[in-house]
Amino acid sequence: MDDFMHSPIEDIIDYRACPDCSSPDEHLEHTLYDVQNSYTQLGELIYRKNKIIDKWEEGIHELARRYPGSASDIKARAIPRLQRLRDENLREIALAERQRDEIITEIRKMEEHIEEEKKYSREDRQ
Repeated sequence: MDDFMHSPIEDIIDYRACPDCSSPDEHLEHTLYDVQNSYTQLGELIYRKNKIIDKWEEGIHELARRYPGSASDIKARAIPRLQRLRDENLREIALAERQRDEIITEIRKMEEHIEEEKKYSREDRQ
């Protein structure tokens, strides 16, 4: 998820740290899009990784079929490793989902804060 997984939320939502943004509104809008897009890309990557793991597992079963005398040893060594890879993928997507949700929550809070500031600013001018 780009830098979203490793950056503090405060840095992510700070428009001053973004060279392309001139306002908090603009920054929050594109950050929300970027966060969701990054999460989607990660999901697609995890899906592709799982497909590769599935192919490896098919290959392991094919080897076991070709070499029945070694089948149990082949499966005993390889299948747990593939399961660990699948488990890592699940942990990675769960972490990304939590991070995405935290960022979105903070963005929503910032949007509310900006709206309140605009409201008070309008009231002060009147």
